[in-house]
Amino acid sequence: MIQFLEALIIHMIMKLNGERTVISIYHILKGKKSFQTIQDCHLYGLETFFGTFQSLQRDFFEETVQKLINNQYISIKHGGNEIEVTFKGKKALEQYMALSPFPKYLHGYHFQTRSVIFWKRLSLVVQTVSHLIHGHHSFYPIQRDLSVQAWVKRFLKTYSDKRLLGEKLYGELFSLLNQLPELQGKIFVSRLSAYHRIGLTNKQLAEETNRDEAYIHILFLDTLHFILMETNRAKSKYEIISMIAPPVSNYQLTESSKATYSLIKNGFSIERAAKARQLKVSTIEDHIVEMALFIPEFSIDPFVDKSLQNEIMQTAAALKTKKLKPIKNKLQSKVSYFQIRLVLAKSGDRDGT
Repeated sequence: MIQFLEALIIHMIMKLNGERTVISIYHILKGKKSFQTIQDCHLYGLETFFGTFQSLQRDFFEETVQKLINNQYISIKHGGNEIEVTFKGKKALEQYMALSPFPKYLHGYHFQTRSVIFWKRLSLVVQTVSHLIHGHHSFYPIQRDLSVQAWVKRFLKTYSDKRLLGEKLYGELFSLLNQLPELQGKIFVSRLSAYHRIGLTNKQLAEETNRDEAYIHILFLDTLHFILMETNRAKSKYEIISMIAPPVSNYQLTESSKATYSLIKNGFSIERAAKARQLKVSTIEDHIVEMALFIPEFSIDPFVDKSLQNEIMQTAAALKTKKLKPIKNKLQSKVSYFQIRLVLAKSGDRDGT
């Protein structure tokens, strides 16, 4: 039986449809904040796993990939430029997911950065309140981040009755965890430290539950992401946890793209914007693709008419590819690479990939 990380790599290779190298998977799992990696997530529907394995070492990742190759689950061709899943690999993935399905609420792109801060705050609040309720004012904080410690001190000062705070927090967490599978609730609670115990590690939980460590890790993240999603949806119901959770922050355009966006909104053409900003036309085009990716209300109609947008999408669907060159070869002179990139960027979140 394969392990979770192996299953995940197989799954991601299938989603990438042989159009990216295996190292692109590593960048997605690590949460590399490059335009290419974020665009790949968007185009191939892999936002779920973005940044979910930030501590993953490249050597270990490459060893895992090599293991998949040795076991004939995947094959790499043309000097590593093409990668595909074998029939054996697809069967192995099916068997694994039948026993350990991918989590339901995980969304690394939306929640992972916030979930790291949220967990640090929440775990320290729980530990601190637990100790204070039991009359212990001196203890070794589970989180050593000074900014987190300072935040928790400020937060706790707003609640004079720590016992009441503890009861409210317990009630909110109980309500949230009760909506998830029992295993996830167990993992989450076991990770928390309190007056009477130190939280378990993923490795300890893996041994205790007879699961692999990466799967425990991903279930824990799924729980964090669910809590952030649900508390944002019903803030009044989860008053305490909503205050602990960092504010929602959408993807921010780079400063250079923001400047270009301001010009485009004011009716500047690509050429005029390039001249005004003393940048290459290709750089302005990159900025516009970034806008299409991350600004929901941004319209690409001024750059690609509707009929051509439809033709590009139909061609991509017919060729079963999101590579630019095959689409360009098919449509030839009627379309530019920029227009293809723009249409794929804008449609990536609604084409089911």
